[in-house]
Amino acid sequence: MSDQKDAEKGCYKSEEKIALKSAEASNEATVDHEKSAVNGGETVKITDPNEKQADFCGLSKEELQHFANDPFWRKVRLILFIAFWAAWIAMLLAAILIIVVAPKCPERPKLKWWQKSLFYRVCPRTFLDSNGDGNGDFKGLESKIPYIHDEVHSDAIILTPIFKSKYNDLGFDVTALDSLNEEVFGKTEDFKSLIKKAHGKNIKVVLDFVVNNIDKDSGRWTEASKFVSRSSQPSNLESLYKKDSWNKIDNTYYYSTLSADHLDLALEDKDVFSYVETSLKKWLDLGIDGIRIPHSAYLVEGNATITEENRILTEGTYTFLKKISKILNTYDDKVLIADLGKVETSDEQVNKLFESGVNLVDSLNLEYQESQPSSKADLFEKIEKTLNQTDSRWPTWNVGNEDTSRFGNDVAIWQLRSVLSLLLKGTSIVYYGNELAMTNSNIANEKDKYMKRDKFRAPMMWEDTVNGGFTKGKPWLEIEPASISIKCVACQLAAKKAPLKFFQELANIRKEPSFQWGPITLEATENHKVIVFIRQATGFAGYVVIINIDPKHRATINLKQENKQLPDKATVVIATENSEKKVGDEVDLKLAGIPQQSGLVLKWEWKDWNKDE
Repeated sequence: MSDQKDAEKGCYKSEEKIALKSAEASNEATVDHEKSAVNGGETVKITDPNEKQADFCGLSKEELQHFANDPFWRKVRLILFIAFWAAWIAMLLAAILIIVVAPKCPERPKLKWWQKSLFYRVCPRTFLDSNGDGNGDFKGLESKIPYIHDEVHSDAIILTPIFKSKYNDLGFDVTALDSLNEEVFGKTEDFKSLIKKAHGKNIKVVLDFVVNNIDKDSGRWTEASKFVSRSSQPSNLESLYKKDSWNKIDNTYYYSTLSADHLDLALEDKDVFSYVETSLKKWLDLGIDGIRIPHSAYLVEGNATITEENRILTEGTYTFLKKISKILNTYDDKVLIADLGKVETSDEQVNKLFESGVNLVDSLNLEYQESQPSSKADLFEKIEKTLNQTDSRWPTWNVGNEDTSRFGNDVAIWQLRSVLSLLLKGTSIVYYGNELAMTNSNIANEKDKYMKRDKFRAPMMWEDTVNGGFTKGKPWLEIEPASISIKCVACQLAAKKAPLKFFQELANIRKEPSFQWGPITLEATENHKVIVFIRQATGFAGYVVIINIDPKHRATINLKQENKQLPDKATVVIATENSEKKVGDEVDLKLAGIPQQSGLVLKWEWKDWNKDE
């Protein structure tokens, strides 16, 4: 009752206010309650300001209670309550049904960064000179990180040796593993700045970590026990540089895997390993993302008589690699790469490398030697052997490096090897300049004392100017003027068709899920003249790559004969110059023609063929 009185009291107050306003307005004008005036043909209603406006005071408690107990409204509330919960349960069931019945998202395996990466191997001294002294350096390389990221589409760089050395052999003649070659490359701060710039572009930095040998004049140790040594010459063994492996110094014979100037270290020695460990931790603490160990097959020889057969991948080498891997594992997500070069290995030896903690095995499995080209069967067998890996044995592909001849003068061969190295399952390592199809330099280096390999290490050419934009001074290694306008980066970026453009197409398609983690089916036809591999990840577009390595004969193959799950036709997404096809063409997979020394990459959209069957 009191609530009702309050409500009425509120209404009375409103009436009092209205009366007050009425009184004030009476002095202004008096009008009828409803008058109309005609203004331009329209009737306008004029309201008397003295007219009382009705206020809505709401329902009283008794009135609300009356409606609350009314049978009609009770029924309405019940119906609405039931409808709400029925709708909520229906939506819940629909959501569950969608989750159960709808196709699941394609699985995306969690690959390590080094499994997804395209590694770019760089010789800093030959990349770009920033100060005009003729030597490429850290600052020059740092300025080209955008090129490596944006044009090469690389995710990681591997630097050839940057440590203190005489630099008679591209830095492999190390004198101090714990110090930079500041005279050539720059200060520690420059190196740290390079790492920071690379990481800013999500590019990893990996170092060649030379532990097998040290220069004979390093002065690090004088005791013969710190080196692989004997009191008498045990064998007439040839080094990798075609010299005698044993070198007599002060009545002691020192062993050299490479040359007389590179003395092999006794890595089993406690002091030697401590030096290696301290040096490695120094570079890891600066922010590098891993190491590549050159000549990993020859690390530890042991005390036995060293022969050609027993010096490769000994038990001591596996033990040493385990120790290095253990150090790397104390840091986050570092990679250990074992360089085998051209060493032939058995499955057992490769297994032991991975069991020792090695993440990638870098071998020249796709190398092409113009003077001694591999037979067609050899190439297929190398690919098949490398692909014979488990998840813990991740394949790595490499066409060449600083010790092998370039072959960019043969466009057909260059294109085919590029397709294989970038699109086969595994990690690809690309030597700088290969994206431009660089060729060997014909200008000899008088200081090149080790097997005349500097011709494979010509400076990078950036623009069509003197010295190719590599330096404003005199380059440490001369550049052939005739090759600049063809092989320079700016020239190829400006051209409609160029090796760099072809390489970029491959690097882009390599990022597709089917090439990142899709399983691979490898086939060979026509007596291994035609190599075919299929890549398709579940739920994503599929690809078939066809490579005819025969230099003389065309081939026609029926891809559906052994692979009935394939569609009848596929679309060309990459075509080499000799393929007689262009991007966008359709190819009949039952009758696919492939000219000599040519290749095609064909694509089809995902379809669950097994479900259709």
